Amino acid sequence: LIGAGSDLPLANIDREDRLRRLSMGLQPGEALAALNATRELARVLATTNANPRLALEVTLLDYPGLLR
Repeated sequence: LIGAGSDLPLANIDREDRLRRLSMGLQPGEALAALNATRELARVLATTNANPRLALEVTLLDYPGLLR
């Protein structure tokens, strides 16, 4: 929301500085990709017998911006 210039109040106001720094290095499409990956992880964990630790690792490998 910060990266897109939203005026909505932050839920994690105590992390505002960190969120603002993160938003400067992340495009809105990248943030959306990360949210979609997280949504897919939740779906997989809820509907399969996947190993949570391995599923999280695979999800994080696909997160945009983590390799920068």
